[in-house]
Amino acid sequence: MHHPSADKMAHKPIMVKQPWARASIGKNGAAYVTVINHGKSADNLIGVEAKVAKRVELHTHKNDGGIMRMRHIKSIPVPAQDSVTLKPGGHHIMMLGLTHKLKMGAEFPLTLGL
Repeated sequence: MHHPSADKMAHKPIMVKQPWARASIGKNGAAYVTVINHGKSADNLIGVEAKVAKRVELHTHKNDGGIMRMRHIKSIPVPAQDSVTLKPGGHHIMMLGLTHKLKMGAEFPLTLGL
C-alpha cells in the first residue's frame, strides 16, 4: 500500500547526525542528536517515538531564577540551511518510563517526527 506522507518525507532534505543517549540510572533517560536541514524552508521537530520508553517528549532547560529547570516543549525549530543540536543542558529527547535500562554501547530505534 502506498502512503502519501511517504512521498512527502522522501523529499525532505533533513539529515540526522551523531545520535546518542546516556546510560540510564533510573526509569527515565535522555537522547541527543543533531538535525540538519539542507532545505530552503524551515521545519520543526514535532515529536519522537521510541519503544524503549512508555512516553517520549521533547524537552529543554530554562533558567528559572538562577535554577535550571527542565521543561516539556511542543516543537524544536530547525531553520532552513542550518542545524539544531540537541545536547545536555539544552534541547533534548526525554524518555519517560524506560522499559529497560539503557546500557553503554547498546542501540535502540528512535523515530523523529518532522
